[in-house]
Amino acid sequence: MALIIGVIAFGLFVVYDINTVIWKKKAFYGAFAAGCICLAGSTGVLVVAAWRQMESWSVGRGFSLAVALAFLGLLMYTLFFAIPFHDTYQEFEEEPKVCDTGVYGLCRHPGVLWFFFFYIFLGMALKDPRLMTGGMLFSFCNFIYVVLQDIWSFPRQFAKYDEYKKEVPFLIPTKGSIRRCMKTIGKQRGTS
Repeated sequence: MALIIGVIAFGLFVVYDINTVIWKKKAFYGAFAAGCICLAGSTGVLVVAAWRQMESWSVGRGFSLAVALAFLGLLMYTLFFAIPFHDTYQEFEEEPKVCDTGVYGLCRHPGVLWFFFFYIFLGMALKDPRLMTGGMLFSFCNFIYVVLQDIWSFPRQFAKYDEYKKEVPFLIPTKGSIRRCMKTIGKQRGTS
């Protein structure tokens, strides 16, 4: 059941994007938050089940858990703080602009990287096949979701997104994008 709820979360994210681009109905602006709650809840259920099955704790598991939490922190920063929350997840009163600085200068969807590594290291820490399966399934859904964003919703939602696509790699950072990220980290808006 936890895996199904996690997959439903991505359906809610898609509903949020469709609403942002086409429907623009206030009733659907909560779909993103609902998706986050579903994903966090399903992950929580998997973690609790894995924790109960764990027989012993080790330094390696502790290190993996610390790395997982660091990637979770990067994910939270990327989604909720790298760009002002209102500009990202609220009703738009004007056409939003692309952010091409900081983590969004690293690649167009840095959250996908942090999300994937969070689940990898969490799975290594708790050594549970259900958690590993869930993490890989959710990462696959997340990848499909950002492909949809990259080819359909973001070009319609953000001014100059096609130019941004030419300058910033999709998922795998380059030397140039790493330099851009490091030079501009902490800036909230790009010039695009």
